[in-house]
Amino acid sequence: MLLLRLTCFGLTAWTAWWSRPGFAAMTRGRHGLADVALAGVFFFAIGTLVFQARWLTAAPVGVNLLSLLLVNIGLGLLAWGQRRARARDLGRLVAVFDRPDLALALTDLAATDPEGAARLAAEARRLTAEGLARG
Repeated sequence: MLLLRLTCFGLTAWTAWWSRPGFAAMTRGRHGLADVALAGVFFFAIGTLVFQARWLTAAPVGVNLLSLLLVNIGLGLLAWGQRRARARDLGRLVAVFDRPDLALALTDLAATDPEGAARLAAEARRLTAEGLARG
């Protein structure tokens, strides 16, 4: 059982080390989606490490509150990043549909982001089919 706990602790420590550039980027004022996601993983990993410290030592019960705080900060950052990503995609979708010529807009978008254009074209087909079905 101790080996399992040490393995979990080691993997969590590695995750925290791997995700520390996202935390460092946020402390320097960069709030890109990748940085926010990595910072969220960092806080989640650090919170999990603090919780696991109770497994391996005789840490006081108050450590649980600190662990929950750090994990919740991490989850909040991940949710914030996800919301920003959705808002960005929605903004691009609105910008495409506001253009008078949808085909031209998708062609322009395909030049810079082919996967995004394919996604938006599929969404346009779905919305068109729903609109026709409602009639």
